[in-house]
Amino acid sequence: MSKGLEDLYTDHANIRALLQLLESEMERYRIGGVPDVELLRSMMNDIVVFQNLVHHSKEDLVFDRLMQRDPASAEAIRDLLTEHARLAIVSHRFAAALSDVANGIELPRGWLDQLLSEYVTAVRSHMEMEEKEFFPRAADHLTDADWREIDALIKSIKDLRISTTVAETQLWLGSQEP
Repeated sequence: MSKGLEDLYTDHANIRALLQLLESEMERYRIGGVPDVELLRSMMNDIVVFQNLVHHSKEDLVFDRLMQRDPASAEAIRDLLTEHARLAIVSHRFAAALSDVANGIELPRGWLDQLLSEYVTAVRSHMEMEEKEFFPRAADHLTDADWREIDALIKSIKDLRISTTVAETQLWLGSQEP
């Protein structure tokens, strides 16, 4: 297995771990307690920034190359890339709700729980689909040269994203701070 593909699987494992921690902390909220809202915001920030700015950028490179190598999968991959945009919207909704709670706005517990459930279910389902359908296709169709080019592009994405992460994170979470 290529390093690039191993990294995508590792990213998914890390996202799953953060989702599990997020759910554990939200359990307090479900039963009427007060969760550590700053911890929830921090975890959601990590997930949103990583998932939407780094991880999906990596996958986009892989899937773009896969469409070139396996044109029969192009339509399914375009659908998957559309799913990335939907996940960004679901992420933003939940992150914004957490920001509201952190700012003292009371939200109906059931509604916040529903947002969490929608978000976690969407992310887990999406990762499962990628791992079962698309990562194996990438392993089968992409060459070592493809992976080297993708890895070089991923490094440049990471380098570019570092400088914008704080500003973009504040936008995601609705912060007014500079």
